[in-house]
Amino acid sequence: MFPLTRARAGAPAGVYITNNATAGFVSPLGPDSVSSNRTATLVQPVYGLRLTPPGTVAAPAFRFISSPGDTVVCRFTLENLANDADSFVVDTALL
Repeated sequence: MFPLTRARAGAPAGVYITNNATAGFVSPLGPDSVSSNRTATLVQPVYGLRLTPPGTVAAPAFRFISSPGDTVVCRFTLENLANDADSFVVDTALL
């Protein structure tokens, strides 16, 4: 398991964003304004990851020719694109 704590998306999950609006206008009595009710939105987690270099079964990211007993090294980067910390399990059998 590889814990990923870097969060990239806008607002972090779990925070509240509050807002209210004010509109200004001119009535027959002169300039005036009115304010809206305050609203609050709880930011939910949005999950995403990027594995580089990308590859598929049909077009693998790496192609190696080696002999039994050789050590083969290939580097992958797993990047957390979410707005919250997450962890991922990488099954080395798939590599």
